[in-house]
Amino acid sequence: AAAAAGEGSSLDGRGSLPRPGVVAVGGDLKELGTMLLSSWMNLLLLCLPIGAAAALRGWNAGATFVLNLLGIVPLALMLGNITEDLALRCGDVLGGLINATFGNVVEMIMACVFIVQGLSKSQGSQQELNVVVAASLLGSILSNILFVLGGCFFFGGLYHSEQKFNAEACKANSTTLFMSCIAVLLPTITKALHKPYGSKEDNFAAKTELMSHISSIILLGVYSVYLYFQLVSHRHLFQRTESLAGGSRSPSALPRHASSQLGSSFNGFQRLGPSRDGSPPDTLSRQSSSDAALAQDDAYSRSKREREVEQSEEPSLSLLGALFAMMAISAVVAIASEFLCNSIEEVSQQFHISSSFIGMIVLPIAGNACEHLTAVMVAMRNKMDLSLAVAVGSSIQIAIFVVPFCVIVAWACGSSFAMDFDQFGTMVMTLAVMLSSIVTMDGRSNWFMGLMLIVTYVLIGVCYLTRGQG
Repeated sequence: AAAAAGEGSSLDGRGSLPRPGVVAVGGDLKELGTMLLSSWMNLLLLCLPIGAAAALRGWNAGATFVLNLLGIVPLALMLGNITEDLALRCGDVLGGLINATFGNVVEMIMACVFIVQGLSKSQGSQQELNVVVAASLLGSILSNILFVLGGCFFFGGLYHSEQKFNAEACKANSTTLFMSCIAVLLPTITKALHKPYGSKEDNFAAKTELMSHISSIILLGVYSVYLYFQLVSHRHLFQRTESLAGGSRSPSALPRHASSQLGSSFNGFQRLGPSRDGSPPDTLSRQSSSDAALAQDDAYSRSKREREVEQSEEPSLSLLGALFAMMAISAVVAIASEFLCNSIEEVSQQFHISSSFIGMIVLPIAGNACEHLTAVMVAMRNKMDLSLAVAVGSSIQIAIFVVPFCVIVAWACGSSFAMDFDQFGTMVMTLAVMLSSIVTMDGRSNWFMGLMLIVTYVLIGVCYLTRGQG
């Protein structure tokens, strides 16, 4: 126990220092300075002012896009450290919810701005902006449950042969996501099966919008009930699951400031070929029972040390310091994301990329880069419940809060934006939710499962790229 406590002190560098309270200005500034100086990747922060100058002075759109995208990366890594620090104080559930909320606020603001801007444009331009908003919202759900979740499983699997998380929580999340798919499918299919004729077309469009408005109100109510279920009545389902015995590559968790170690993530990849002594793989199955027992005891002791190290960790930032830092980083990311979005249309014309591909693939990845990298970083530290709280929790928040909220805003402003989305995109989202449900149903993951999710996302991206060009 003493060794584990010493090891935990070496990880966070705090030793036996008292736990910071609600406000600790000096300690917060010192800890944030440590984060800034802990990785060479923070040099990419210099891209932010240059990218802003490129956007404001009208430089090349490609340079503006690349500079702002590179500047977001170190901010995402810092946000990951702050999220994990906040999770030590508030728990994985609330910490992941706060991170997902900060990430989705940016996208919600952008969607509402697009909807309001469309009111001052022609009917065709307004419809085009509504299509972009719908594609970006659906793309955010896709990127979280395929690309981000796959990245969590894959990069986490490079450090841990098999990771474990709460299957019951995943069942609740999958049910909620599938319900949201049904809520989007109903007005979409109703509009697709309708055959317009005569003067009743306008009346049918009004009924479709009414269906979307009622569904949005119901979904907002469901989100409130979901928060009560997650944070109060069944909080235990979303608590951190103990690490799987024998699954860890190292006896301790990754360092808190692990952004400098991203390049070494592939060093932990498990050898799949012959054993070190040259024996073929099939001879490994003929181990003696005593060797197996020793291996099991060693795995149990490693898992016990991991739990003791995690229990010895204390938050480095005060509560208000962590929240203020997350708000500041989110504000900077919002500005950089705005520059990204403004340059995307010109970039698509320069590089001949379809608008549907940009709305469904590029915008969600660029707009949610912070929470994406945050989920992957904490998965590499074998904190899968926190990782899923960010990745899957973000998808749920978009599906049953951001989407209906945008529909209500459009309703209040007199916009025609409704929940009758693109048929192909709605079908793809439903299939993605079904795949993610199958992958997470047993509460275990490995790098191969993550690779399959990423490949599925790449296939969808290729389909949108070629579909838009056609």
